[in-house]
Amino acid sequence: MNCNSKLRSISFQIRCSRNFTTWPLGTSGKPKRISPSFWEEKENRAMFLYEVAKELDIKKPEDWYNVDPEDLKKKHQAGSSFLRFWRNSHIDAITNTLNSENKWHSWEFKHLPEDFWNLVRYQREYFEYIGTSKFNFTRCEDWYQVQEQHLKDPILSRILLQYKGSLLKMLQTIYPEFEWKFFKFHFLKLPTPGSFFVDRKNHRPYIEHVAEVIGIKTLDDWYSVTQSDIMEFISFFDSYYQGSPMTAVMALFPEHNWKPWKFVRVKMNWWNSAENLRMYFDDMAKELGFTFPEGYYNITPKQINERGGFYMLKTFHGGSHIKALKFAYPDYEWEESRFLRHLTGYLKETDLRKLCDDIGKRLNITHWEDWYKISKADMERVGGSTLFNHYDDSAFKMCKAIYPEHNWNLGTLSKCRRDIGKTKITSRNI
Repeated sequence: MNCNSKLRSISFQIRCSRNFTTWPLGTSGKPKRISPSFWEEKENRAMFLYEVAKELDIKKPEDWYNVDPEDLKKKHQAGSSFLRFWRNSHIDAITNTLNSENKWHSWEFKHLPEDFWNLVRYQREYFEYIGTSKFNFTRCEDWYQVQEQHLKDPILSRILLQYKGSLLKMLQTIYPEFEWKFFKFHFLKLPTPGSFFVDRKNHRPYIEHVAEVIGIKTLDDWYSVTQSDIMEFISFFDSYYQGSPMTAVMALFPEHNWKPWKFVRVKMNWWNSAENLRMYFDDMAKELGFTFPEGYYNITPKQINERGGFYMLKTFHGGSHIKALKFAYPDYEWEESRFLRHLTGYLKETDLRKLCDDIGKRLNITHWEDWYKISKADMERVGGSTLFNHYDDSAFKMCKAIYPEHNWNLGTLSKCRRDIGKTKITSRNI
């Protein structure tokens, strides 16, 4: 069915349903004044265009593309009123009134107003047409795949000039409902990255994009990211976050409960802070069920190493977790003899001597000979059992190793043990 027959069918339906007997024009040759509300009815608009189609001999929908505003004004007395209703846009008047089997293409009208391509609605109409019919783009995000050859389309190039060659600005204007990210475009005819990143609000979307590219699923996955993982994006991290993923994500996702020591690479000066070290030890204690300060004596170097503290312990505290705890909690007076840990490989001889001196004070040792009277039970009572175990539960071995300058006598030790009625000592178990 051609356009003319369609309009004739519409007119017939209108005349039957509305019982039209006269067109709202005067019989004296002058048009009656038509109220704007008259044109709000689609049937009235369609009937008017039916009359125009007869006068202009329009046979098919494509013929309407040749109609200009003057045709509507000259060929029918109601044309001026009709155009005023459409703000003098013959394109809107025709495309919004008549249905076509094929979708109207506004840009195909022969007579376009001078500002036609400045209007966003027409730009969007063309983008949707060329995107689906030429580029096979069905979603907004498909425009990320646009290539330089796509932009050579004459009309697309003309629209792009309206935005000074910025594809990003153009798409942001035409599709404002979509959140565009310049770094996702394969072909970048965009503002320079530097100007984009000056606005810090763009950093978080960019980091989310980086996460998507390198396979980050959750924020905690950032703990395992290495320098090589982000090499493609290293200029961004170097420019704004000292090359540190840790610094970047902690700044951009402050709502997350970050534990900096879990990152593969921790900033060196981070550990050089008592406050940060307290945060580290308090989190460890919570995980292990320790309370301050009693439970902290049970912390071992092995536990620290297993929880990302190896570098801290080795670099800043000479491998001594006791020194690390003293640095983190300077106001607390630590008793070194109470630390329960494996001593081998962690303490120097001077540290062992200091620890033994502290145990001696707790045991009220005032003379060398007082050590001869000490039993395993005494050592356990003052928290020295681990040190004692290190020397096979032998006071003789312990004292001889820690205080080599004194002439220790095994016989004197055995005699003292027998005299005070403690554990029987033999050469075999000493």
